[in-house]
Amino acid sequence: MRTWRARCRQVVRRRSLAHHRSAAVGGLTTSHERLDDIMSEVSAGFKARLEYLLDQICAEMEHGGSHEMRSFIAEQLMAAAQAGERSVDGLTAVARHAQTTFLIRTTASKTA
Repeated sequence: MRTWRARCRQVVRRRSLAHHRSAAVGGLTTSHERLDDIMSEVSAGFKARLEYLLDQICAEMEHGGSHEMRSFIAEQLMAAAQAGERSVDGLTAVARHAQTTFLIRTTASKTA
């Protein structure tokens, strides 16, 4: 039986090759397609952990945050997970940083 880490490495290699193939053919993958690919490879327990973290971070915002903010934070969480971050504390820090970054960018774009 393969370890979780070995399985993740294999998934990352497969995605990397698929991305290079699609770019060579002229096709581009969207961030949602990449997220769907990543999410299909992680366990149900890990998905639940990511969803819980996303809900906890967004619960602090009015009305649970906008769709765009939730999407941005989810993309950052998935990027961290793909890079190998698995701890709740590490993922929480990533989510909080993503929330802050999103709020700074939206505030800056409103004032510009």
